[in-house]
Amino acid sequence: MRLSVIVTCTQPWPEVRGSLERLLPQARPGEIEIVVADGSRCGLQAEAAEQVTWLRCPGRGPHELRHLALTEARADVIAITEDHCDVAPDWCRRTLRAHADHPEAVGVAGVVTNGADRRLMDRASFLIVHGSNIPRGIDRPPSWFPPVGSNVSYKLASLAPLVQRPGDLELVVTPHLWAEGSLIVDESIVVEHSQAMGVAAHVANHFHAARSHAGLVAERGAPGRPRALARDAVSLPRNLLRPAVAASRQVPPYRSEMRRLVPAMAAVACAATAGYLVGVTGPGRSLGRLR
Repeated sequence: MRLSVIVTCTQPWPEVRGSLERLLPQARPGEIEIVVADGSRCGLQAEAAEQVTWLRCPGRGPHELRHLALTEARADVIAITEDHCDVAPDWCRRTLRAHADHPEAVGVAGVVTNGADRRLMDRASFLIVHGSNIPRGIDRPPSWFPPVGSNVSYKLASLAPLVQRPGDLELVVTPHLWAEGSLIVDESIVVEHSQAMGVAAHVANHFHAARSHAGLVAERGAPGRPRALARDAVSLPRNLLRPAVAASRQVPPYRSEMRRLVPAMAAVACAATAGYLVGVTGPGRSLGRLR
């Protein structure tokens, strides 16, 4: 069984280098390849192109980059992560083992830990995005949204016919796989999410993420979709904060600072709500501004 690791990159080379350096020792010719979908404005440095399959698409965002990389991948299994994620040293091996042990599963989701924990807003942002994806040893609810961009892998032959355009993988196919039981969770497959940014950058990123999400859904053009999205926006802060608060109660360092975390989480949830409402008319330029 062969593995293609897809890494989406929107950051300049110094931000990406550490992530790739942790992946490169796991690459093996003919068995494990690394595909970098590079949407950064300046492009990666030349030496990176010698070690990976390098797809250069300046200005493209993560949804578009993942879709492009999927069309280029040729292995039996594809595993997806991001430029600000540090994979475990045995990440590739564990991913292949999970698919070998579960031939019936189309997808395998791993877990996500926080590698950016020095600043309050970094911790709050992580909990909003990945509070439901931390190692917890319990079943995920039916409404769980798997960490598609950070730590999910798929059997390509089963996945490829289902993904027709950017956004399908994240918004349509993966939730459907989870609902029907074709996507399983393996907590031994771990990545560390290390996205340290300033307050303004986090707020903007949540705005663009939500606008991209709602905009991609709106573009599918189903009757009544804009009205339904506007209704969803009303419940979005609660839907974001509830799992984030629940997760913070499970992690002792976060539990001790709950009173400080909740306002910060509420701020990014409000930014996401604003982005979601704007996205009712389409994603605009947010797809390319998402980090």
